[in-house]
Amino acid sequence: MIKCYKINDKSNNNEVYSYKLTKDEIIKTCGSHSNLMKKLNPNATDYLGIQEYNNSLSLIIFSDENKEKKLFRLPLKKFIEENEIDVDNINNLPEAIKAIKFLIKEYNKLKKDFEEYKAKMEINFSYNSLYSEAYKLDNMYNNLSSKDIIQSKRDFYLINQGIQHLFKNNIVVFEQEYKSQMLDFNDKIFDKMFQNSENLILIIITQDNRRFGAFWKKNIKKENNINNMEINNIKSQKINRLEIYRDNVVQCQINRNFRNYQNKFENYNQNNYNLTNNYTSNKMVYNDEKKVIFNSTSSGKDYFVFSFDSSEIFYSNNYLPYNIIPSFSIILSRRILIVKENTENTIGYKLNGMPQSNIKQIELYSIQYGSL
Repeated sequence: MIKCYKINDKSNNNEVYSYKLTKDEIIKTCGSHSNLMKKLNPNATDYLGIQEYNNSLSLIIFSDENKEKKLFRLPLKKFIEENEIDVDNINNLPEAIKAIKFLIKEYNKLKKDFEEYKAKMEINFSYNSLYSEAYKLDNMYNNLSSKDIIQSKRDFYLINQGIQHLFKNNIVVFEQEYKSQMLDFNDKIFDKMFQNSENLILIIITQDNRRFGAFWKKNIKKENNINNMEINNIKSQKINRLEIYRDNVVQCQINRNFRNYQNKFENYNQNNYNLTNNYTSNKMVYNDEKKVIFNSTSSGKDYFVFSFDSSEIFYSNNYLPYNIIPSFSIILSRRILIVKENTENTIGYKLNGMPQSNIKQIELYSIQYGSL
């Protein structure tokens, strides 16, 4: 039993909040009870934090003193200490009355527990699953930091359905990495968050209130191959330039015009330098005006796009003839976010409803999937 005392309570009610951390929760996360206590015994406050959201308190237990990774996020409730009653040893009327009140309270509690169990099972069916832990998805939805784009449980279920289809697993971590504030978009922060996560959900809402997004999985092997190819190309270009230069020097020595050739060679390099600078400068201006920050087709082979409005999912790995799925790009143009639904498909505009729209808000989530 974990108790938190509200020490800054101005009403002097001495309110106490608590959470009963079960053995199963501890073993699943830490391996054993002793592993958790080793972290908390030396200086517990270094590993603890309190978060307040929607008039509720949560106790956060971190894995280290830097408070970078969360071990537990425990929703706290007001603590009410029950008086233990030995119903087998009642000696007088006051004790009998007290026992009756206690049993009535226990009955109501059991009834409430049954209703909660029934509600959990209904949630399991709403997530199209008989998996007994599926109700935890509902906890994730309820704890979302934003419901501006993911507006209902059905929306969250749609994303989990896509993960189930691709990986035969459920979402176990769903954390917001970036959210644009109205029309204020920071592409540097977005790029950093985008590059630091392997599995991402990107969702947008347009000025016309169209809501859609994509699951993106970083292809680490592919990226490493591309980087190696670029390094090899650079090495090859350097070798070729050295060979050309060597042959030219030898030829110039034979013709005894080495000095004239050297002057021409330097002038040629200078001209190339100027041309390169002009090209680079123009390219930088262009990038500043228009930059592609996301393309739904740039992921690996296993990805999907989805529409909250129509509750549809389109999978990249549907190995069917002529499997054409909608795709979209997000472009930053003069500090304005624009979404373009690509027109090379023949299925129409399933997501945006039109070729191009301005984006009202964008959210980026990192996810992990596995057994709940």
